[in-house]
Amino acid sequence: MKSDNHYEGFEKEAAFTDMYCKVKIIAPSLYLERDFKKVVRLINPELLEGLYEARSCKRMLRYTGEEHDFFRYGEIYYSIDFTGATYSFEGYVKDNGKPKRIGCAYFDC
Repeated sequence: MKSDNHYEGFEKEAAFTDMYCKVKIIAPSLYLERDFKKVVRLINPELLEGLYEARSCKRMLRYTGEEHDFFRYGEIYYSIDFTGATYSFEGYVKDNGKPKRIGCAYFDC
């Protein structure tokens, strides 16, 4: 496999996720991500620029989720892009032909 870390090349998303998880523990009023983003926008607006935008990311990923209409447990799939949270895969599309997304938690790198 290419990497043991989904966040390789997506360090900004990793930093944001880490901060968000820590802050929502100490400040439950910021539990909603959109509220947390309002605070981040005041403190460090550059952090939000391009955050979670889909970028090309070619990886071999092993599906570890439950059986699915497209994915099979243990099979290898090749990603097209990644947002820092979700992947798209060739052939995994909506009825209108646009790519569907699936969370990185269902895959091992």
